[in-house]
Amino acid sequence: MSFADAFTKDTGHSNLEYDDNAFFYVTEKGIFGLENTSVYYLTENLQSDLNTYYLLKLISKIKEVKKIVSKVSKLQAEEIRKLVSIEKIISEVELKDDCDAIVAFCLFFIYLQRKKHLLSTDLQKILDSLLIISEVATKFALHLAFIHSWCDCVQTIIGLRKCIRQSVMISSYFLCQAPHIDEEKASNINEILLSEFGTKKMAHFNNFKELIHEFLINRDKYLKNLTEEQNNDIELFYKSLPTYVIRAEVFVEDEDDIAVGDIATISIMIKRNTAGNIVNSGYFHCPYYPEYIQERIYIFVSDKKNNSLYNCQQAIVTDKEYKINFNIPVTESNENNLTIAVFTDSYFANDKMLDVSFKAAPKEKLKRRSILHKDDLILDNENFVGSAWKLF
Repeated sequence: MSFADAFTKDTGHSNLEYDDNAFFYVTEKGIFGLENTSVYYLTENLQSDLNTYYLLKLISKIKEVKKIVSKVSKLQAEEIRKLVSIEKIISEVELKDDCDAIVAFCLFFIYLQRKKHLLSTDLQKILDSLLIISEVATKFALHLAFIHSWCDCVQTIIGLRKCIRQSVMISSYFLCQAPHIDEEKASNINEILLSEFGTKKMAHFNNFKELIHEFLINRDKYLKNLTEEQNNDIELFYKSLPTYVIRAEVFVEDEDDIAVGDIATISIMIKRNTAGNIVNSGYFHCPYYPEYIQERIYIFVSDKKNNSLYNCQQAIVTDKEYKINFNIPVTESNENNLTIAVFTDSYFANDKMLDVSFKAAPKEKLKRRSILHKDDLILDNENFVGSAWKLF
């Protein structure tokens, strides 16, 4: 399956119902469901070294977003102004003379600060529409980043998708993704961890699941005011939280060695592990997002030396093991190094990377056998386009 097919297989259309039937996520028009003007705008303005807020600004300026926020009244705009410093956003994000984009960015910002509940019902519905649009806009941005081999850009886009899934800022603590833990509680836990383990040992908890496990073992030390029901929710969350183990091998079919000029196959096996025997429905914990979302991983094969992305596949992993094969060109002799990245847009600190090395001999040093299949011999006697020269 090609990269484009992988990203268009799931249209991401909303299950929510709105009055405006012209919304792109309930119609089939344009690339990735975006109108051509939005496609052109993102294509021209996406950059290799963009940050999260620049990307959010781009999304705030596409046509579908502006169409929704144009419905915001002056009274609702004042409501937004009470929750966020519009002047500060205008200066820091450089949004000038574009009222609709400013309103959209502010609504996104309010959501990432988990203040959506402070908005009126009508504004909450508008915000829900913006969040669903961001799903498709970031999906298209990923497509562009892959075409350009922008590795850093890919990670930024997936990072924004995580922020939107979990309703957290890019600088938030990992623990905010767990049930019943907000920024303040996560900050208190982090201070206790720092005093207990120190900065160096804290690196052990870069894995989100290990951090949750530490919290559960010593929950009385970190948070004493959680109810039994809340503690049970966190424990269930921990048991369902996946970690990924990657294995890979590189080979050339029907050959014992690898040579320059070959098209090699990299076979990747991804194992999904959980702490409990919980049946994976495919959905994950994202209580602030307006829809149920399935857990999705993105598998990239890259060459750091040449800064190239060879292939990508997205998958919704419901089984314990997932296997996929990619074809890659072998262009250099001796040592070749590839990096396999498994990114998830579900949770922060839950990605996996694996470095894979293989040796390739110069083409002239290996004698390749030309094997002619018996079925090909039969075709030599058939009259078809490929053998039309025999007719003359």
